[in-house]
Amino acid sequence: MAIWLLQDTVRNDVAATAGIEKVWMQRFKVSDMRNYVVRRYVTTPSGVFRSYPGALFHETYDPTKQPW
Repeated sequence: MAIWLLQDTVRNDVAATAGIEKVWMQRFKVSDMRNYVVRRYVTTPSGVFRSYPGALFHETYDPTKQPW
């Protein structure tokens, strides 16, 4: 069994962004826009990337290279 160790910055960024998906889901339930495709994204300088609703991204996608 392999044990994956994350760099401290990545681990901290994952922890810092962990609650955002719950907020996005709650807001989606009450939003007038829920019948439309509305995506939400967040990324950190370390490359941690979250999106809602989920989507497939190519394994080489680097959110830190986006102009946003």
